[in-house]
Amino acid sequence: MSKCSASVIPSLSLDTLKGVLGKRVVSLNRYSWWPKEDVATECGELENSSAFSLTYGPLGIAFENGTVIGVAEEPSLNSVVIWVDRMNGADVRHPAMDEDPDLFKISATDSEFAGTLFGQLIGDKLIALAIVKPRSMNALLSALPSEVGLCFSFESGKKFVAARGLHREGGDFAVIEYEKIPELTKLETIEERMFKT
Repeated sequence: MSKCSASVIPSLSLDTLKGVLGKRVVSLNRYSWWPKEDVATECGELENSSAFSLTYGPLGIAFENGTVIGVAEEPSLNSVVIWVDRMNGADVRHPAMDEDPDLFKISATDSEFAGTLFGQLIGDKLIALAIVKPRSMNALLSALPSEVGLCFSFESGKKFVAARGLHREGGDFAVIEYEKIPELTKLETIEERMFKT
């Protein structure tokens, strides 16, 4: 696994992604631009339980091997990007998300601000990933990577998508239970390229 801390699109991060396949999640955190108590108001009167999913800010996923990956959006690429935030407990990106004074952590285990699914993923094994791309785009977007999301699939059968542009509430970058993506959006815009354990 590369020790590079640069943010890159998923297809350029396959070594990093393959390095966490088959590993169990030890923590899942959203790093919000605002304290969790303020997200509902700042993002347009959301339910508190949607703060984890729909706030602005990156997602951090820590695995049992000590690797923490970050996922966020990069509008100039019309894509999500990933990076290695920590490796073997040591920060790779400076500052690591959990030490960034401008970010506020929302834990997946906080049932008031994260709902229930995300907390259930702690201890679950990541068994497959999919890069999400639109089926059709205008000429401007076609010139960009347009890897708009990553779909994470777990041993328990649970799945979520970290993506930009798949939800109309909150921030452009959302972390959504797969089943909660509007069916029309799922059918018209998602094409998955899978790799598995």
